[in-house]
Amino acid sequence: MITDAQLWLADSVALGTVITGTGDEDLSQVTNGHSYDRGPLHADNLTIASMGEGETLYFFWMIRTGATAGGTINLKLVSDEGDPASAGLDSNSIVHAQSGALAIATAAGTFGFEPLAPRGITAAGVPAEWKRYIGILATVATADVTGTATLHAGITADVQYIKQYASGLNFV
Repeated sequence: MITDAQLWLADSVALGTVITGTGDEDLSQVTNGHSYDRGPLHADNLTIASMGEGETLYFFWMIRTGATAGGTINLKLVSDEGDPASAGLDSNSIVHAQSGALAIATAAGTFGFEPLAPRGITAAGVPAEWKRYIGILATVATADVTGTATLHAGITADVQYIKQYASGLNFV
């Protein structure tokens, strides 16, 4: 998989440090978390960056190392009109893909992916288009996350050969 830095939405996010309790946590505003800005609207009301443009994209996640305690975590790829830096992603954001409930205590080494649909689902279950800002919302149930679990997640067109390379490498 070759992807750019914009599509890495979580790059070694320390789950035990950034998640403090149960409920929804916007991972775009934590250390090593990112959001992707598709850009402002044009005069003809079309967004400048379409998602996929004719090919299947995937939401992928990898949980490395283990947590010592915790309930379950559901990682959701969401989009919203509000800038996460000021408004934050929340339960009203449009869900485009999700991991399903992952048991934190046994999630070390977990890798998963889900294909992205052209549309997402609102909290009310209504289909909706992609919004401007894209990020990850983690929904934690039962217990807080503790320990050294780290999350790597993002968007890719190829999930077969995921390999991380050091930043700044040049391929010739």
